[in-house]
Amino acid sequence: MSWVRGMGMLGTEEQIEQLMAWGPERAGAYFHPGARGDDRFLASDFYGWMILLDGQFDGLAGQDSGRAEAVVQGLLAVLDPHTAPSAPVLAGERALADVWRRLCSGMSPAWRERAAKDLSDFITAYRTESAHRATRMCLSPEKYLRLRFDSGGTGIILDITERLHGFEIPAMAWAHPLIQRMRDESLVERFQEIKGVGPYTAAVMASPASRDLSVFGIDVWNRKIFARSILGVPDADAEVITRRMNTLFPGHAGTAALYLVEHEYLAAPVAPLLDPAGISTWNQALEGTTA
Repeated sequence: MSWVRGMGMLGTEEQIEQLMAWGPERAGAYFHPGARGDDRFLASDFYGWMILLDGQFDGLAGQDSGRAEAVVQGLLAVLDPHTAPSAPVLAGERALADVWRRLCSGMSPAWRERAAKDLSDFITAYRTESAHRATRMCLSPEKYLRLRFDSGGTGIILDITERLHGFEIPAMAWAHPLIQRMRDESLVERFQEIKGVGPYTAAVMASPASRDLSVFGIDVWNRKIFARSILGVPDADAEVITRRMNTLFPGHAGTAALYLVEHEYLAAPVAPLLDPAGISTWNQALEGTTA
């Protein structure tokens, strides 16, 4: 990860050690086990850049929509083929420019266009999330599900898999149900390996990316959130919560649960989801999304 030092992404050795403790090189190896040599370094660099970007939006950029807009616009300019060539100004932009150049090497124009869109969607999701925090907005089911998919980075991770393994999947093939199922199963397997968890926990972690709308996990913290939100009590057994969520949101409990937890932490209202009309709207909209 030479760009960490050479491009000034982090200012001190302590910060660099903290980044490396997250194991971006292991993420690259787990998600792309067939990558070798320079390609393995490329995978590590990409996931290291993703970790640093995510950390930036956990701080001031995530709380200030104006700052978020500036960060996002600078990164999107790196990916825009119509932007007049110039040296990126910020360290994060320079790192992205370096990684993007290497990712595009040897790939077709069609792949580059698809990957640029997927990576742009991932970056733009941070701006959207920051704006929602500022306005305390409650999203419609369609917009919420789209945001969760984009912010998970699933599209660009799959694009990079093609690049690092030396193949390109035709556009028509991506829509085939078999390809979609293989993608979802592969994500769950990778989460099991990386995190050292069982299949259920891995499915919970992968659910926003794989669009499994039914799966959600319950720990001691979000159990209390669910109990207050859907039962009106301080706490409740996980089985009681699961039954209630599945009754309110049949087939969509995972998405609704994620929404409730996130809006608890963001101090945003959830009443539109929990009143009878809101529940009906969510269920109908999500049925249309997955049809």
